Amino acid sequence: MAFAGLHVVCAQSGTPDSPDAKQALLRNAQWSETLASAGTTTNVVGSGSSVIRVRSAVDAWVAIGPAPDAAQTVGTKPNSARFPITAATDYDFYANVNDKLAWVTA
Repeated sequence: MAFAGLHVVCAQSGTPDSPDAKQALLRNAQWSETLASAGTTTNVVGSGSSVIRVRSAVDAWVAIGPAPDAAQTVGTKPNSARFPITAATDYDFYANVNDKLAWVTA
């Protein structure tokens, strides 16, 4: 099956010996979600020291926050500041408790 849409994994960051370390190393996955079309995750970040890893099948814009809006061309934190991502590349973002991810195609 070909990968389509956008896939999100939320996990804690750091190592078991140093759980608060700001490292790209992922551990203890909290949840994952695949969005077949543009939209917002239903899952939210549940704990501190979390990373959201994103991979998209297409070039896209993503926004992360309590009510993210990736469609805004001009936006401010916390809901509509957005990032461009390139297809078939993993991107890691630190996230706060109760954050979601939204995406639209570029």
